[in-house]
Amino acid sequence: NPALAALRPESPSNSEDGSNIPFNRMEFRSNNEGKIIFDKDALAFINRLLPRIHIPTWIQRALPILGKASFGSLKADKWRNLFTVQLPLILPVYWATGRPVARSLFRNFAHLVSMVKLALKRSINLETVEMYRKHTLEYLQSCRLLFPNVNLAPNHHMSIHLTEGMENMGPSRSKLKITFLTNFCRLANLQAVLSAPERFPADLQPYLRQLKSLFEESLCEDKIIPKSRQGFLDSSALKVLIRRLNKLFPCPTGATWITSNAWDKKREAESAKFLSVTSRIENLSTCEINKVNFSTYRENPSNSVIVLRANCAPQYGIIEQIFRHTRILGNGTSAANTWLAVQPLLPCNFPNPFAGQPDFELNVELRTFQTNTDTLYVNHPTEVLAHCSFIKYKPSEILPSIKKECIAVVSLER
Repeated sequence: NPALAALRPESPSNSEDGSNIPFNRMEFRSNNEGKIIFDKDALAFINRLLPRIHIPTWIQRALPILGKASFGSLKADKWRNLFTVQLPLILPVYWATGRPVARSLFRNFAHLVSMVKLALKRSINLETVEMYRKHTLEYLQSCRLLFPNVNLAPNHHMSIHLTEGMENMGPSRSKLKITFLTNFCRLANLQAVLSAPERFPADLQPYLRQLKSLFEESLCEDKIIPKSRQGFLDSSALKVLIRRLNKLFPCPTGATWITSNAWDKKREAESAKFLSVTSRIENLSTCEINKVNFSTYRENPSNSVIVLRANCAPQYGIIEQIFRHTRILGNGTSAANTWLAVQPLLPCNFPNPFAGQPDFELNVELRTFQTNTDTLYVNHPTEVLAHCSFIKYKPSEILPSIKKECIAVVSLER
């Protein structure tokens, strides 16, 4: 994109000192050409890419544009989402062709993001605390080198002491605001008041049932599957599903799951050792995993890119299909499970500005799309770790040498 390329920092010449430093090497350099500023070109570059980022729908405070007074001042949630979700997908590209100081700026930024992500984790251990301490010191030291004319703020000093609270009291997430305790008390008070409905005035009586539904589980009625959701797996997908069933849900009797066609060909004496699996499924557009909605790419692209748990394949992928499959057990009862058909996002086998970040907690990677769409994974919802925000880059948009379409993803695991 010529418009984006014109906004990038000027590429260094071959004779410039430090021009051959690998992008992922840990080396900070101060700017010997004047002050480092967040100028209009950087702002324009970021604002051109912000609308292209897909963010899951449960994140309600993503910033649509930066630096516009009409969008109001940035609150804590917007700052967090901007620095931990949106900017990590953009700044590596902006600084990719810059001078050595640009690479130092990226590492300074990466330490800041790592600090925030570690401090807001919902579960921590001593290793997490030590990693937070390391990134905090690296960030502050690099700030002193890169911005020698800027004094450190009291918040910088307080960030060092946060490690003491993390060590002694655990995660800081629920202690950051009194809102948590306030809402707990409001909910308890509301529940107590609703226990005596006769005390409410007549004008409010029609609304009590709706309020009570916040605390009472509604009974789900059995529904007939509409024809629009009925479907069948093709032979290759069915074979993958059967492999997953035998691994994750083996039959209690020890029988092996096989296709119904293969079961029909078994002799009667052998058939007891096997159980048939049909290809009939119920197609779904969304499913709920840990109270978060996940969707197919066709239904909602923003909710379709996922990262899976360790030791699961693929590591990153796009949900192409969600379906519910029912099977008959050996004792005549039935069991049903929801499954995700996932298109894998492949690791890059070429240098790129998102590579070389194992020392940071950015959780950002550049991936490519598979050219052969025949490879499809079938995953159980328990294997899903989290959503990913993502942005697609066109060929040569990141660097002239990257001549294929890529997708940058950032894991939202907390």
